[in-house]
Amino acid sequence: MNAPVIQELDLFSAPLESISLIEASAGTGKTWTITGLYVRLIAEEGYRVEQVLVVTYTKAATAELRERIRRRLAEALAGMADGKPVDEFCRTLVERARVNDQQRVVMRRLQTAIRNFDEAAIFTIHGFCQRVLTESAFESGMAFETELAPDESGFIQEIVDDFWRRETADGSSLWTRYLADKGQTPDVWRQAVSPHLDKPYLEVTPIPECEDDELIEQSFLDAFDKVRANWLDCREEITGLLINAATDKTLKNNIYRPEALPLWFDDFDEYFTELDASLPTPEKLAKLRRQELEKGTAKGKPVPQHLFFTLCPDLVEAAEKLADIYQLKLIGELALLIEECNAELPRRKSTLGVMSYNDLLNRLAEALRSQQGNRLATVIRDRYPAALIDEFQDTDPVQYQIFRAVYATGKQPVFYVGDPKQAIYAFRGADVFSYLQARWQAANQYTLAVNHRSSPQLIEAVNALFLRSPHPFLIGEIKYHPVQAATKARPSLIVKGDGSNAFSFALIPSDGKPLSKEIANNLAALATVTEIVRLLNLASAGMARIVGAGQDRNINGGDIAVLVPTHRQGSLIQEALARRGVPAVRQGQDNVFTSNEALELERILSGIAEPQRESRIRSALATELSGLDATTLFGLQNDEVAWERRIFDFSGYREIWLARGFMPMFRRWLEENGVVERLLGYPDGERRLTNLLHLAELLQVESRNKPGPDGLLGWFSRSIRDTEAADEALLRLESDAERVKIVTIHTSKGLEYPIVFCPFLWDGNLWKKEESAALFHDQGRNFQPVLTLGGPDYEAHRHKASLEKLAEKLRLLYVALTRAKHRCHVVWGQVSGMESSALAWLLHGPSAMVDDPLEAMAGLCKALDQTVIEKTLQDFAEQALGTVSVVDLQIDDTGYSPIATDTPDLQVCNFSRPYLRPAWRMTSFSALTRGRHNEGQDFDSADHDPRDQPQDHTFFAFPRGADAGRCLHSVFEEWEFTSTDRIALEGLVRRKLKAHAIDANWTDIVADSVQNILATDLNGNGLKLVDVGSENRLAELEFTYPLNNLSVQGLKRLLGEKSLGLPKEFISAAECLAFEMANGFMKGFIDLIFEAGGRYYIIDYKSNWLGPMPQDYAASHLLHAMAREHYYLQYLIYTLALHRYLNLRLPDYTYDVHFGGVFYLFLRGMGHKDAPNCGIFWDRPSKELISALNGLLG
Repeated sequence: MNAPVIQELDLFSAPLESISLIEASAGTGKTWTITGLYVRLIAEEGYRVEQVLVVTYTKAATAELRERIRRRLAEALAGMADGKPVDEFCRTLVERARVNDQQRVVMRRLQTAIRNFDEAAIFTIHGFCQRVLTESAFESGMAFETELAPDESGFIQEIVDDFWRRETADGSSLWTRYLADKGQTPDVWRQAVSPHLDKPYLEVTPIPECEDDELIEQSFLDAFDKVRANWLDCREEITGLLINAATDKTLKNNIYRPEALPLWFDDFDEYFTELDASLPTPEKLAKLRRQELEKGTAKGKPVPQHLFFTLCPDLVEAAEKLADIYQLKLIGELALLIEECNAELPRRKSTLGVMSYNDLLNRLAEALRSQQGNRLATVIRDRYPAALIDEFQDTDPVQYQIFRAVYATGKQPVFYVGDPKQAIYAFRGADVFSYLQARWQAANQYTLAVNHRSSPQLIEAVNALFLRSPHPFLIGEIKYHPVQAATKARPSLIVKGDGSNAFSFALIPSDGKPLSKEIANNLAALATVTEIVRLLNLASAGMARIVGAGQDRNINGGDIAVLVPTHRQGSLIQEALARRGVPAVRQGQDNVFTSNEALELERILSGIAEPQRESRIRSALATELSGLDATTLFGLQNDEVAWERRIFDFSGYREIWLARGFMPMFRRWLEENGVVERLLGYPDGERRLTNLLHLAELLQVESRNKPGPDGLLGWFSRSIRDTEAADEALLRLESDAERVKIVTIHTSKGLEYPIVFCPFLWDGNLWKKEESAALFHDQGRNFQPVLTLGGPDYEAHRHKASLEKLAEKLRLLYVALTRAKHRCHVVWGQVSGMESSALAWLLHGPSAMVDDPLEAMAGLCKALDQTVIEKTLQDFAEQALGTVSVVDLQIDDTGYSPIATDTPDLQVCNFSRPYLRPAWRMTSFSALTRGRHNEGQDFDSADHDPRDQPQDHTFFAFPRGADAGRCLHSVFEEWEFTSTDRIALEGLVRRKLKAHAIDANWTDIVADSVQNILATDLNGNGLKLVDVGSENRLAELEFTYPLNNLSVQGLKRLLGEKSLGLPKEFISAAECLAFEMANGFMKGFIDLIFEAGGRYYIIDYKSNWLGPMPQDYAASHLLHAMAREHYYLQYLIYTLALHRYLNLRLPDYTYDVHFGGVFYLFLRGMGHKDAPNCGIFWDRPSKELISALNGLLG
């Protein structure tokens, strides 16, 4: 079966009923295509937004894609509505709808989609899996109470620690010493195995069983004891014999140099004076074996004889054999650890009810393989009958298995969108071979052929470069499809007096031998900075500009990006730019824990954690963070008083740490030592300070789990030595305003820059220094991923892994060369290791595919010299039709001269208003009178002095404050007014007192008062609450109504109108109101509304304490209290709410007939037989006042 022929995508002719794969080359509008397909699925096929699954791979990409799709839907709807489409896609959409007489249908679908867009199924891959597992818990078997734990490193560390303790506890002292000498620790093992966990598809090559290491160990120990004893007994004899033989040239001096022999003997002394044997043996001990001495003896001279030389071979050979066994054993331990972690991790996480991101993928894949798998796939397919999978080149076998299982029928519109040429995230688990396998499932294959990013000249140059090789990406299944430039108008880069083309090579000079990487790094950095300074200085003179398509400006540093393979090379560029005065910023996936500030802060914190260890304090004081010079540090050694003061300071910081936590200690140290000011004095001070504060923030967050110095410092030290960076540990930008951007190539994917520099493309490094595990795909077994840690096949597997790494470097090269809009500058030359670089494969590689590309490249590059390299570049420039320049590397020390600008002195802005408020908000009575924005139940919350509390046990002495008010409100809210059940009432009161932490001794007093209040005649005409049944009242009625430009001046004018009848006390109080213009809604809660005799009344309970006597609650006192607390405004707001409510509910409603008025019941003053009218405030605002207020509030 052959894969379908790839064809150029026509967005409107692509079928919407099958699986399609779209290869979106760099700059060809991948997101534009996805949004267009989405609109088609909605507008033409009638899918709802919750039915179209869109998946991408990061939260940021998801947010951007969601916004782009929403905007595209809105543009399409606007084009349908006004007949003025914004682009060709919308124009075609409108025309197709018109031809098919579907305009109204399409508009309705688009309107519905926009209205319901919050329900759109746009997820990260992990978000999609989590949604499916949660919504289909029965089919997937996922537990309901499962928590997502994004970071599972803690679980892994626990398992590794347990494994380490078990394996080392049972091992010999020789084995544990070997591990220590090799730098093996639990942290090292965790870092070694972590990248290979939670990958059920990964096959780990079996490790051959070791020989019995106990027998070999014993043989080694026996040989060590014999050689050691002989050395200690006969040292002078042995050394004298060798020195004499070397001096009289019995031994060849090119091997046994007389002046070097004493150094050998020192190594032997150090090794044999130890009681315990260890590996390895001294390197030169092998030279004293009998066979080596024979080789090293001059012709015709006697071979030196001694028992020591006879014993040495047994020790050296036993050591070599034991080292081989230990190496194999170490590899076996790591393989076992991977197996144990994969088995133990799920168990431990399941016990705690948590899942990691990888678990989401694996659980869903397992569920789809289970007996319920077909049913689950059907459920998902029915829920999401259409799918758009973005960045599909970054998928892995598990993710592909999920989509393949769900959409196996091939009858749904499913689009896999990506670019195998940009599959550069293998270190994160991305697997380009999964993408290649998807080609066989796809019914259609498309490519996007128009580049909307780069200039036509730059596109021509990149096309020419990748078409030079028959296999430009090494993997035959990944082809290069040339793209063409868009015809739309675009801005151009104009550099006056500059003859450079869009793509340029700067050739490193060479004397015929490959340059070392160190020299090439420095030359490339200096040349890059020289060219950047030249361009920026031209811009300062108005001679380097971007013009056209609405732009006309000088270029600035923000238009320039330097793409680097490694962080170290990025540092070289940044330092070189800083020396020339060019502002720059590092962007990328750098881990703040790898910064120099992290190492220095670790030393500072170690000194604070253990101030009794003076060596720790000395180490801390030697950091740049401490800011002491060598003279000061030396002086501290001889100044006991000053030294004691330093110890006292560190001890003080520790005390703050223990007593108050990490951040207070850090702030104290930061301020007392002037760290901020000192760091900002460095050229990269902003970067240093940003790193330091970022680290402090991470430490503070972790201190919630590890509050003590020891635990927190241990976590910090492990994080520094860990290679993986969580999102929160990625470097933050100190500033990026018009600064040259230094970006790793990995980070640059998806970004674009007007001018790009690639100074280090000659770097052919394929393997990291400590990297040993070989991961490759077995093509003979359907690209099965295989991990090899060691064993007999290790070298062959490592070679295959090297080829895959070279293939990924070619894809990285493609990413780097397609970021530029106008210019791309490349540094090239004869550099050591260039034969395994991607650019060498394209420029100097074989003309046909070979069996061993690495071996072929080594041979081809060995024959290169400066002349051949230059001719190759010139030939390529001719093939690229004048779009490529080849120049000699230029280096000078010219500094950057920015345009002088007058910077005005900054002054603090004086604001005339006390608060900044949003233009639209929810407003309440509290907001208008007390500056609050929330409205809750109104209680007596005024501060009070307990010494003023009446001491008698009456209702006047009932506790005051908000809690007491809430208690009384809740009693009235829940009690049935017409009930005479005293026992039930006391039970309710007792529960409410307890709930509000009030002494139960108040039960009788409160119950009496409730009964008395309910029985009180409110208006002198027999209106009593005890007669109001539950069917005639509403408690805690919440209301909301719109406000339109309510101003305090307008409200004061209205309330001051004498004709509206508001008491003069209220008018005077209103003059004290102060609030900002209110727009939005008025919101509130009315304690009680009840109906009696066909009229509706408002009740508001007040627990305010006005005094210890009933007379304190007489009408005149209540009038002043109502004015003082602005309750008149509250009941006007309430009255308007009820007025509007009744107007909607009662067909024949009139204010004068149906509204009975408002009662404010001051509860403490009510129910007293000798003062029956106290505690009751009543008013019925005039109809004219309520009508005017209704108009004012809008």
